Amino acid sequence: MRNRMLALALAVAMSGGACRSADQPSQDLSAPAPSERIEGFGVVTYVDLEGGFFGITMEDGRRLDPQQLEEPFRRDGLRVRVVAEPVRGVMTTRMWGVVVKLVDIQRRDG
Repeated sequence: MRNRMLALALAVAMSGGACRSADQPSQDLSAPAPSERIEGFGVVTYVDLEGGFFGITMEDGRRLDPQQLEEPFRRDGLRVRVVAEPVRGVMTTRMWGVVVKLVDIQRRDG
């Protein structure tokens, strides 16, 4: 009996996201809205977690977890200017910051 109730609760929880009325437009959760674009200055940070990875700590304290950071930018302490977009629907084991796709990244000299 307990297993049936657990299975029912799980089924209800999983189907909840599929319920919407026919007149509601579908929403593409993978494409961020232009207003969500992240722009600013930050510092590349080596994070010794989950095998180690490079993230970007922005000046305002936000932490970005870029999906792909090119080799020339993989330097702890490197100051950069970043334009990035949040990536939706992606889960990582790192849970360190916002997973982003880098649109543009440049070294910030000085």
